[in-house]
Amino acid sequence: MQHLMARLQHFSYVNWDRSNKDGNVMDLFWAPPCAGEMLRAFPQVLMMDCTYKTNRYKFPLLQIVGVTCTELIFNVAFAFIECEKEENYTWVLEKLKGVMDADALPVVIVTDRELALMNAIRSVFPHATNLLCRFHISNNVLAKCRKMFDDKTWEEFSCSWGLIVLSASLTQYEERLRALKRDFQMFPAALDYVEKNWLIPYKERFVSEKPDVQRHMFKKFDEAINPNCTTLVEPQEKAKPHGRMSTKKKNAAKVQNVTKVKNSTRKDPSEFKHVLASLQPSLETSKAVKEKPRRNSRAKEKVAAQVSICHFIDQFPEPIRPYIESVKDVESDGNYGFRAISAFINEDCNKHEWKQVRIDLRRELDANFDLYERVALRSGRAWELHCILNWDESPAPQAKWMTMPDMGHLIASTYNCVPQKGFPMLPIACNWTIYRDSIAKNWDVPYVKAIQKFKEIIGNDVATKEVIDVD
Repeated sequence: MQHLMARLQHFSYVNWDRSNKDGNVMDLFWAPPCAGEMLRAFPQVLMMDCTYKTNRYKFPLLQIVGVTCTELIFNVAFAFIECEKEENYTWVLEKLKGVMDADALPVVIVTDRELALMNAIRSVFPHATNLLCRFHISNNVLAKCRKMFDDKTWEEFSCSWGLIVLSASLTQYEERLRALKRDFQMFPAALDYVEKNWLIPYKERFVSEKPDVQRHMFKKFDEAINPNCTTLVEPQEKAKPHGRMSTKKKNAAKVQNVTKVKNSTRKDPSEFKHVLASLQPSLETSKAVKEKPRRNSRAKEKVAAQVSICHFIDQFPEPIRPYIESVKDVESDGNYGFRAISAFINEDCNKHEWKQVRIDLRRELDANFDLYERVALRSGRAWELHCILNWDESPAPQAKWMTMPDMGHLIASTYNCVPQKGFPMLPIACNWTIYRDSIAKNWDVPYVKAIQKFKEIIGNDVATKEVIDVD
């Protein structure tokens, strides 16, 4: 312990300690020299958790990390504490508050369900929202409820519980909770545990349900992206706005042929230019003989692009071509699948936006990793997809190419892709019937005609072991 304190002093770490009456160290707090600057830039979100049995004194080590705007974490502070009591946590948080600026305090603090730490946060940071870590909650539910189910029933219960946690609205939360109670009414002990220990006392601390203010904010984001969905009305044009010429004055200006004087920075032509102007007819005649006609490179590129697109459409089966609204020929560098999605989202996208598509898909996968692992065609496939998406260079090797149909689930969930009404649709993946939520039981019914239309166009032999019929 003395050696650690000496090294902290040597490397200019911010550190405090306190001892009991016998001189034994009770708590030790330290923060890296750069922690203050990072906290001033990113003070909004902090995460706190303890590790155990990592030192000879058996002191819990409290680690505090922050989150940047790019979702990277950085170390804020560490503390050895004698025991996990509210007094010890309060002392650590007060020292942490001393490192931070008074006008840059955390807005959200994420912890596990450590009641002493939660009480200390409420005392030291009263205006911060204390959220609970879903990973710790899932581990607790697993430890308490797994033994009550067989393998298949546990997978269904775990999936239903995960959907409750990810509810996007209060209505959706209540529907999914009712479905959980209905589907697993034969397991009252498990339902009693999750409801009394988590949902009733801590629902607002970990369920994704958005409050009214947050829903309003998301609505404004949607209006900014898609102005057609806004409810705002354009203000009426004023009859005589300040500075605008009246209709009467405009008509008078037309009658008098009054025109505005154009301010120009172009200088007057020199005498030499006047001479050239007098000889211009003869010069133009000689120039027309010597100069070769310029090639219109833009027109040539446009014609080439049209030829390429027409050639690309010809590769589709002829009956399906009338349903193709647009085609974009992207660069074939191994990232073409991601480039195609980027072009689909934004026609005016730049050549590097395919990297953002990889990032978006990877975030969706990481946020619901367990669910995609269950849906995957084989064990470990979700991690393989993560490795494929973790790439930002061009060209991409074959191991980093987009794969189907497993990436199709990611694309549809990330960008909310739904089939367009009246268009033919491929058969539905059979895994959907296995892992779908109970509220989605009849969602396939509206697409029966679209699937049948696809089979009439392409043929009835399109179904494989990965898809099902909904006839």
